[in-house]
Amino acid sequence: MPLGKRRDEAAEAEQRQRFLNSYPVRNPSVITNVDDKGMVELQIPLKKPSRLLRFFITPPQKKVIKLDRLGSFVWQRCDGKHRVQDIVDEMSAQFKLTHAECSASLSAFMKDLSRRRLVAFLVMEMPPAQAADGAESKTESEAPSQPTGQESAGDQRAT
Repeated sequence: MPLGKRRDEAAEAEQRQRFLNSYPVRNPSVITNVDDKGMVELQIPLKKPSRLLRFFITPPQKKVIKLDRLGSFVWQRCDGKHRVQDIVDEMSAQFKLTHAECSASLSAFMKDLSRRRLVAFLVMEMPPAQAADGAESKTESEAPSQPTGQESAGDQRAT
């Protein structure tokens, strides 16, 4: 097996493990309604269209998505307290599916939710309970501070 292919497989395995250890968090602007059967309905606020378009039509102010049983089960666990792996384990037990089936299904669903910006993923170096105790945690979205436009302009003049 070529060396490059092994590195790709190792990188994919590391990325997969990182995904399974991440904590999905709902977008706070999405309104969640749960009916008496436990089915979830998402209400997503839409951006206001241009004034010209509003002159001709009355556009919808929100988009409504109704989730099925599995989707509702997963959505209710996207609270920043459950790891993706925990959701896979619970899903497997609750719906009598194999871990492979749950993992593949959940990965596709989470990818779709993320693409629609309905969820984000927290990647922590330690469990949330320890992080809440005052220890520092690191999220995937944290990045070193970038210079502002003014600092860059000053640096360019100096060179």
